[in-house]
Amino acid sequence: VKSAFQASSDFKYKKYSIGEVTLHLCYLDTLIDSEIIQTHILERVISKDHSDRIITTILDTEDVYTLDECIQAILSGNVIVFNDHNKSIAKSYSAPSNNSDRSISETVSETVILGAHDSFVESLKINITLIRKRLRTKELIVKNITVGKKYPKAISIIYLNDLTPKSMIETIEQKIKKLGSSGKVEPHQMIESVHIQNSIEEYPSSPFPQVMFTERPDRTVRHLLSGKPAIMLDNDPSAILFPYDIYGYFRSADDFNFRWLFGVFFYCLRIFAFWIAVLLPSIYIAITTYHSNILPVSIFYTLKLSIENVPLPPLIEAFSMIIILELLKEA
Repeated sequence: VKSAFQASSDFKYKKYSIGEVTLHLCYLDTLIDSEIIQTHILERVISKDHSDRIITTILDTEDVYTLDECIQAILSGNVIVFNDHNKSIAKSYSAPSNNSDRSISETVSETVILGAHDSFVESLKINITLIRKRLRTKELIVKNITVGKKYPKAISIIYLNDLTPKSMIETIEQKIKKLGSSGKVEPHQMIESVHIQNSIEEYPSSPFPQVMFTERPDRTVRHLLSGKPAIMLDNDPSAILFPYDIYGYFRSADDFNFRWLFGVFFYCLRIFAFWIAVLLPSIYIAITTYHSNILPVSIFYTLKLSIENVPLPPLIEAFSMIIILELLKEA
């Protein structure tokens, strides 16, 4: 283990001899809370006659048998403890540091007036806690998967056991597990949410969205209550809601916090504005190019005067307008 991490300055190896007990601790101090090591591991060894009694600690404990398991546990923020009395097995204790976790704050992209104002953060454990606080039921299932050989990634599939079809969960799980070995992700790449999206979509070539990315726990809970699963990645402050249709994108989290009449009105208004944005450029091109005779005379002359000084056909003019608006938005 020391030779595997010999080039890392944050790797620590410490040896403790307490009576007849000799312990060897290996960990990365940038991922470990040293106070947890002192309180939940060392003090228990000092107060007992043999180190086997530290298994009573409240820390998550696992048995480690191979070098690869030791390395992966250390990289996950665990402390590996070797005991001279039992050299065929090591203990892995979870002692992560919370200093690097971002505090829960209000979402920037999905702000609301009424309702909850918390959002997901980069910690998978905190994100699942935000969901469990809202759904206090034993039917809420969290299935953890680790994908990727060279750069492992922790992924959680969250669903309600009594509402979500089992076949859907099994299909999603199989597609995610195949992601690391299917060749869709380069060996030097880390699995990101976009890779999950591409693997679970039923129609990858469709221009319409089939998943929804959200930073809001309340929207995720509402999606779970509709009998659909959510997927979350470690170090990613958003949940992947699947399956999702295009009209779901016109639903704001605020719509469910107002009276139903106002919610329906704003929902219809967004759909109406969407179709205006899609159809108006094509209607403009069709009228100015081929069907200008359907316009009243006053509007016809006003329109002709406005486009007289434009040296481009209406089609190129409309495309240029759309591209310029996109450039302004990017800027």
